[in-house]
Amino acid sequence: MKKGLVFLLLSVITASLDANEVSWLTSYGEALKVARATERPLLLIISRDALVPTSVVTSSSGETTQPSRELLNAYVLCKVDANSSYGQRVADAFRVTEYPHSVIIDKTTKKILYRHAGHAASDAWKVTLAKYQDGTVPQVVPVARPQPLVYSQPQTATWSPSPFSGRTSVFRAPATCNT
Repeated sequence: MKKGLVFLLLSVITASLDANEVSWLTSYGEALKVARATERPLLLIISRDALVPTSVVTSSSGETTQPSRELLNAYVLCKVDANSSYGQRVADAFRVTEYPHSVIIDKTTKKILYRHAGHAASDAWKVTLAKYQDGTVPQVVPVARPQPLVYSQPQTATWSPSPFSGRTSVFRAPATCNT
């Protein structure tokens, strides 16, 4: 039954992509199943706006643009309406405080690769989609920070009572000071 459902969803997605349209699933659970079956990353948009998949990306002039279909075809697309009780549960699970909220989940559906609250600029959005389209977790390369070189240990001043009287003390500076 599950395999039949996944096959049906895949055929619907493939047919809509062949028609040069971008189709958005509305159930996060179904989108997770499709992402696992196809081993593609999941792009999840949680919004209170019905038109958010086309308006999530805004150009610098303020016009809404749609990212290129080639970039979106690499993802399983899911749009959840936060106005419904189901959508509110999904938003609570992702701890959403601002809408629209974009989340990219890796192809194993176990790690969140990217999250963004609010509208994104068109160029930045396209760069983000291109960066995560393979669905793998980016490798972090450790950077070695240079450590200060210490050539010698600094000497400290010493305090001792005065040999001349019991009331005064003498503060002696070190013979060689490396400061």
